Parts: sequence; structure tokens; C-alpha cells
Amino acid sequence: MSKPSPANRLTEIDGQGGNAAASCGRFARLRKHWQAGSAFSLVEVVLAIGIVSFAFVGLFGLLPAGLNVFRQAIDNSVGSQIVQRLVNEAQQTDFPALITAAPTKR
Repeated sequence: MSKPSPANRLTEIDGQGGNAAASCGRFARLRKHWQAGSAFSLVEVVLAIGIVSFAFVGLFGLLPAGLNVFRQAIDNSVGSQIVQRLVNEAQQTDFPALITAAPTKR
């Protein structure tokens, strides 16, 4: 079997079986039209940058509040671990040792 010529390949790609030269001209026009409209305009770029910067300002505004909540959560977690350790130690020691170690009121 022989290889199809470039003109036949264009006709196969076009799918209409028409003249290869007309098909080639059609692709050239489509390619020119696509290349001319494929870039972003300056207005679109500026608007996109504005929208993204507006979103980042909002996120950076929430950052200190999130850090404060995180710090409080860490403090609560550490505090509960300390209390849990003390309770476990108290549960594991003998009762007479707890009574003699406890401070007396005067």
C-alpha cells in the first residue's frame, strides 16, 4: 500500500472530500483567525490581577485571626495534657502518700 500524499491527507482531515487546495486555504484562514484571537488583552490581564489581588487581601486579613485561634487551641491542648498527667500520677500513687504530701491549712 502506498502512503497518502499531503493533498490527500488534507482532504481526509477536512472530512468533506473537496479540493485539497481549497481545504488548505480553509485551514490557513482558521489558523490565522485562531492566532489573532488567542492572546489576552491588557484590560483582561489587569482585571484578572485585580481579582486575584482582592482575594489575596481577604485571605491575608483572615490570617491573624486564624493564627490566634490556632494558638488558643495549642494552649488548651497543652493544658489538658498537663492536667491529664497530674491526674494519672495522683491515681497511681498510694493514698497515704497523697495525704502526707498534701499541704495543710493553718
